Amino acid sequence: MRKFDIVCFSECKLDDSIPNSFYNNSHYTKIRLDRNRHGGGLMIFIKNGIKKTRIVFHNNLELIYFQFLVNSEKLNFVYCYRPPTLNEIKFLDELEDFIHTLNLNEPLFVFGDLNMNCLNDENLNIKRFMQENELINFMSRPTRNCSKFYKKTNETKKSSTLIDIFLHNGDMVEEANSIECPFSDHSFLLASLTIKKVKIKSKMIKCRNLTAANLEKISNQIDSFDWKAIKDYKTVEEKWCFVRESMKNIIDLISPIREISIKMHNHFPWYDEELIILRHTRDEAYKVYKRSNLETDKELFQYYKKQFEALNNEKLVNFFKDKTINDFKDSKKFWKFYSSLINIESDKQNEESSIILKIDNKSIDNRQEIGNIFNRFFTSISSSSDSTFDESIGFIDRVFERSKIRQNSSFKFNLTNGKEIDDILQDLSNTSGPGVCGIPIKCFKKSSSKFKSIIAYLFNFSILTNSIPKDWKTALVTPLFKNKGSREDPNNYRGISVLPPIAKLFEKLLHKQITSFISLNKILSGDQHGFRSNHSCESALHEIISEMNDIKSKRLIGFFLFIDFKKAFDSVDQRLLLYKLRKYGFEIKKITLFLVVFLVRPIFY
Repeated sequence: MRKFDIVCFSECKLDDSIPNSFYNNSHYTKIRLDRNRHGGGLMIFIKNGIKKTRIVFHNNLELIYFQFLVNSEKLNFVYCYRPPTLNEIKFLDELEDFIHTLNLNEPLFVFGDLNMNCLNDENLNIKRFMQENELINFMSRPTRNCSKFYKKTNETKKSSTLIDIFLHNGDMVEEANSIECPFSDHSFLLASLTIKKVKIKSKMIKCRNLTAANLEKISNQIDSFDWKAIKDYKTVEEKWCFVRESMKNIIDLISPIREISIKMHNHFPWYDEELIILRHTRDEAYKVYKRSNLETDKELFQYYKKQFEALNNEKLVNFFKDKTINDFKDSKKFWKFYSSLINIESDKQNEESSIILKIDNKSIDNRQEIGNIFNRFFTSISSSSDSTFDESIGFIDRVFERSKIRQNSSFKFNLTNGKEIDDILQDLSNTSGPGVCGIPIKCFKKSSSKFKSIIAYLFNFSILTNSIPKDWKTALVTPLFKNKGSREDPNNYRGISVLPPIAKLFEKLLHKQITSFISLNKILSGDQHGFRSNHSCESALHEIISEMNDIKSKRLIGFFLFIDFKKAFDSVDQRLLLYKLRKYGFEIKKITLFLVVFLVRPIFY
């Protein structure tokens, strides 16, 4: 397979139940467009090293468009499939509308299974389509050979059709041919283009070598560093910049950032020679059956098919049944192994991260411009309520008056120390990203009590001055498609934010003090189960079931209302939140830090 730059499959019969990890290949990125397990679906493998500039999924057709940049020239590819039930003219009209949105002065390749016989210009619809769009079909041999046995006449009739096409608007196709497929009545299509061959390029990631020995060296260097100079800086921004740059210099010296290639993992480790031989036997039996269409050949094929499935399942079960977490170096490797064989949330995403947005009927594919659009979109999300700010304030006042909430104590942020910093650090995950600061969480967790006292000094200075460094409120945001709606609409993406570890640590410190005050003063309702210690979905469900059983025992009718607020967290009005906090006993002078932390938060795409 590695000899090919692009490998495409149609009618792959995949849906959400089939994990992406089943088809991972470290030498290729894949693009997947599912329909269902009973038919349809497209999958494309593109060799690493090919620069992909655009990828579009058609809203109505089974069509994937992708664009390459090769030797400073843009090449446009349209891979599509037309099910026999879809009207030919309707399909070709939509296909024509789509290709006319492209720059037709650039090389264009349209290929796939259209289920229209182009042999000897038999199909006038596809012939007219090619003529009107100045396209040439470089596939001239039959691509599907079928045979059908008729009992009445006791004869087998064979038919040959050319329904898989390879169209091009220029002269870049050096050769196009078809070869028989052992497991399908469709042939494989092969096309060679006059383009400089792209070298295989493995996927690369940037990382640091943070072994236990290197972390120990980093910790010792940080511990021996003279941190007294931190007091010479006047603002918390300057103090943090001094700490950040000093740490990064030490880390870069011992564990510099390097690029490494991702190794190809075997996702079918139970496959052995016996299974491979049986699979080939099954495929050959299928090929014979499709040629003869005899009932005896069909029974033989079905026999080998069942044999293969049974043996495959048996070997899979035998391979996994004795595997435990002890067979792996750590739980992360254990999960990595098993997640490749089950369907997880991340499997629903295509590997390809190219995004094209449509704003005011204009397609935008420039990465920087897309970043600015997402930046404005994620930072401008607000409530769509028709209530004005003053009406909301009045409502809050009435609720507090009815509930007769009175707070005798007032909240203020307390100073911290190295011991508390160490305790909070232990709750942070080792897999947290370094964020904009570029300092891994492991370097903070491995540091000595002396350095944790420096962090405590920074936090205390921030609390006393009601100010925080810009880094601490800057997030790296990745737009993640929700797998519903158009990919060109920003509303169909959710932002995944990555704050630097130092910011997470500071926010956890503030969160700990705030929740302690709220719990002590019993501010939250006992019915709230979200975002509270010792509460969860399970506790909420238990309470609902108990209430339901109580209603049933009294022979009453119960009504349960479920409300799912769209973008609930992002659309909270911070001004109203601060107003409510004041009602709960948070004096405005003592929570100015809230304004600094939450009201202005830069993000980067």
